Amino acid sequence: MKVAQGNQAAFKELFDKYQNYIFDISIKILKSNKDSADIIQEVFLKIWLNRDKLLKIENFKAYIATITSNHIYSLLRKKLKENSYMDYVLLIQDAKNGLPDKQSPTGELIFLQSDLEKAMSHLTPQQKKIFHLSRIDGLTHHDIADKLKISKETVKKHVMASLRVVRKQMSKYEHVQDIFILFILLVCK
Repeated sequence: MKVAQGNQAAFKELFDKYQNYIFDISIKILKSNKDSADIIQEVFLKIWLNRDKLLKIENFKAYIATITSNHIYSLLRKKLKENSYMDYVLLIQDAKNGLPDKQSPTGELIFLQSDLEKAMSHLTPQQKKIFHLSRIDGLTHHDIADKLKISKETVKKHVMASLRVVRKQMSKYEHVQDIFILFILLVCK
């Protein structure tokens, strides 16, 4: 790959080829054109800075999807930290007015976190570990398999089983997307 050798024209071609793919992933989650455009810039900056590793990448589209997801999660964590003080104030106000109920946004978040913790408690220790490495640390199935000395197929089976358990437990929150559930996992660990 010419990009790995520092070829800027090849990098521009790569950018033109994948920018819409990254935008599509980002906009589904972030619902913001500005944030999605920022994610595109962050992803391609990371690719350029780590271009020497590109020759080792077997599935470039999956690689880009993983980098994109990681940047999206980082942005969401950053936004949460910026808003955490206000959330804390709202939580204190709800507590002063009585225990939060499921109708208040703060109360629903507390119940959501509690149910999510229950869902996670149904996972085996190996599923928890693999789920964390995959969905929170953003490792590929190949990287997890190498790290844990197990097959990629075993990793895939554990991730799929974990997602089924979490989705089943969280199905009563029909309006909550999977990404929000994973976001809650990130900030509540």
